[in-house]
Amino acid sequence: MIVSNLKPSEQQQELITHILGGEFSWYFGQGYGKVNQFSHTLLRRSDIKGENGEVASSYYDPCITLFYKWCSENNVKVNHIYRAAINSTWKDEYKQDGITTNKHTDHAFDHKVWLFYLNQFGEGVVNVEGHPKHKPNKYDVVYFDGQTHWIEPCGAGDRRVAMVVTFD
Repeated sequence: MIVSNLKPSEQQQELITHILGGEFSWYFGQGYGKVNQFSHTLLRRSDIKGENGEVASSYYDPCITLFYKWCSENNVKVNHIYRAAINSTWKDEYKQDGITTNKHTDHAFDHKVWLFYLNQFGEGVVNVEGHPKHKPNKYDVVYFDGQTHWIEPCGAGDRRVAMVVTFD
């Protein structure tokens, strides 16, 4: 697991401000069994190794530039992008187990996961099997080889907004 920070350009910061504001389209759903979340699909999931997902949003191109910027700065090669989305989660006061999502892997084949945190929030960590817990900060990137992972809830009144890209 690699944890680093991505410095968005001024134009990319404006995009992030828009995403965090009141005019961005969010869709309600449940992710991995335990989390109520709002999500914005950028690229529909492909569960076929070697096949790119299908673009689902006009925000895909401006958002994916953040991913490619980080990959370029960190010498990470990209062959296929399987999924891209922005997720907004919060603490669900009715769920007392302390785990926001079920432990899961994103695909049944080898892949990598890139998480980019768009905002600052109080409590809450990301867990990646075999690695120490990490408390993300604004603009942190958490990158790993597709191991089992899960998140713990952010603090009451907070929301966690993260862009996720799965790829090889």
